[in-house]
Amino acid sequence: MIDAVKNRPNVMKSISPKVIVSQGLNPFKKVEMNEKYKQFIPIQHHDSELYQPLTEKEKKMVKEERDKRVGIKKNKKLKMMKEATMMKIKKMAVGDVGDKLEKKIDTKSAH
Repeated sequence: MIDAVKNRPNVMKSISPKVIVSQGLNPFKKVEMNEKYKQFIPIQHHDSELYQPLTEKEKKMVKEERDKRVGIKKNKKLKMMKEATMMKIKKMAVGDVGDKLEKKIDTKSAH
């Protein structure tokens, strides 16, 4: 173990770090910048990478991802609506019995 500690600086120098290559701009951000903000940006900055039109590949990817997200949101909403309906049904079913029990308790306490 002592050898490992002594040898650590040499090992660290011999290892070269990996270069991380940027993936580029997020296509969703490019869409947002083009659609929402380009009109407010001075013309001299329209050449920036942020405001360039999307490639067909990027457009297709963004559309597919949006469709997927919309589908997930719809499924969540449907599930919540079903649960709410079931809660209403249970409340209605139990509500009648619960109201009768409350009336019985109230009449007993009034005597």
